[in-house]
Amino acid sequence: NELTIQLNKITDELNFNKANYSKELSLKQLEIDFNNAKLEELKQQLDEIKATFETKLAEAKAMIIAEFTFRINAINEEKEELNIKITELKKQYKELEEKYHIEVESLTKDKEALIEKLNKITLKKKELAEQLEIEGRYHGYLARQKSDIDAFKKDEALKIPENIDYSKIGGLSNEIVTRLTRTKPLTIGAMTRMMGITPAAVTAVIAYLKKK
Repeated sequence: NELTIQLNKITDELNFNKANYSKELSLKQLEIDFNNAKLEELKQQLDEIKATFETKLAEAKAMIIAEFTFRINAINEEKEELNIKITELKKQYKELEEKYHIEVESLTKDKEALIEKLNKITLKKKELAEQLEIEGRYHGYLARQKSDIDAFKKDEALKIPENIDYSKIGGLSNEIVTRLTRTKPLTIGAMTRMMGITPAAVTAVIAYLKKK
């Protein structure tokens, strides 16, 4: 009987301890589940922020290219119009020279008429000079715009060596180094289209390649 009582006592203690342990395990599992849910929520928020940033970056890049293209087209159209006007002015100037080419004998007879005709020719020359000056001014602006576009396209076409060591490039995070090393983009253009690649990272790689 005494042995039975002791066994029952030990069994009760074991059941009690088992119940407490199960309760603690349940609490720990709840805590783990809660933390996992929080981590998943933070990860989703981070992915949303990253996606929004990359979308805004792509939109900004597209807007810049579209703006450059629009300006170049507008300048080309204006230049074409100026060329047409200049050609017309040259034609009119030539016609005036032919029309108002007067022999010396006629000049002495009609001085006032000659002065009026010369004034017309001078006016046409002035208009022609103004048109040529405008064309020259737009030509310089067009050249600068074309230079900016060419530089942008040149950087996009810049090739990246396959054996490049991204870890030696300053300013790159470990995550970006890992992503670039795994993906191995062949050009700067391909690199800019990768997910998670920041403008600062692109600038750092371009500077590194140009130093080489």
